[in-house]
Amino acid sequence: MTFENHFLNHIGEAPILIIVDEFEHAYYLQYKNKRADYVNAWWNLVNWDYAEQKLSKLI
Repeated sequence: MTFENHFLNHIGEAPILIIVDEFEHAYYLQYKNKRADYVNAWWNLVNWDYAEQKLSKLI
C-alpha cells in the first residue's frame, strides 16, 4: 500500500508493521537516482524481530 502520512501508527484498521520511505530525501545522498538499490539494501536493515513481535500481538 502507499501512504502519504506514514508517521501515523496505523492507517484506518490496518496497523503498520514495517515501512520503507521511498521519497528522494530518504536515499538520494547515498544512492542518487538508484531507488531500486536503496530498496534492495533496505530489506537488510529491517528489524524483523520487532516486526514479528508487533504482528504476534495482532494475531
